[in-house]
Amino acid sequence: MQQCLNRGIQYETVDSCMFYYSLVKMKKPKLVLELGTGNGSTAFMIGLAMIENSRGEVITIDNGKDWIGMGEYEKAIRWFTKHYKLEKHVDFRCEDIDLEKIKVDKIDMVISDFDRSAKFNLSLIIWWLYNANEYSSLFIDSLSENFDAYSHVKETIDYFNRGIVPGNLPKNLWPLVQGYKFTQTDIRKCRNMIEHNSITWIKKEPHFIGVEKLYYE
Repeated sequence: MQQCLNRGIQYETVDSCMFYYSLVKMKKPKLVLELGTGNGSTAFMIGLAMIENSRGEVITIDNGKDWIGMGEYEKAIRWFTKHYKLEKHVDFRCEDIDLEKIKVDKIDMVISDFDRSAKFNLSLIIWWLYNANEYSSLFIDSLSENFDAYSHVKETIDYFNRGIVPGNLPKNLWPLVQGYKFTQTDIRKCRNMIEHNSITWIKKEPHFIGVEKLYYE
């Protein structure tokens, strides 16, 4: 575990890696999608949690264009995946991030550390709703540091909680919004960094009255 955590030191993601590790340990999701592998620290920590859970897969996608310093990016990530014995739980895809090409079903968690624009994140929310499990979480790194994107996302979630699909989103989202509760939490990291200083956590769950079900089925 410590070796995986140490990979997060360079970009100050040690704490967030431990956060995702702990959440996966507790919730035991079957399927996690990470957009933006980076140096692999988050995916590897999630993979370790899945080994301990004896279940789960994390699909992590990055084309490696921002990681020239790692040499041959794809080979490096695959080498560390094998070195940490995570092959059964970590599915690394060295390719461009294109939501239309990502084919999954009933996804439990999405972690996006990629594009922080309003346009992309609204598209991501649409994609997430189409592919999310009944109980699902979407994490967007540093969203609150982009005021335009943050405002659009927050307003959209507020509409969802009123059972309304905003006019700029597809109307066929309505069955995926009606009857569900959406919770948005903004987690500020402890260090005062100019960038990458927050995580926005959006949860989707049925709006039950009475006894609640388990988070993941």
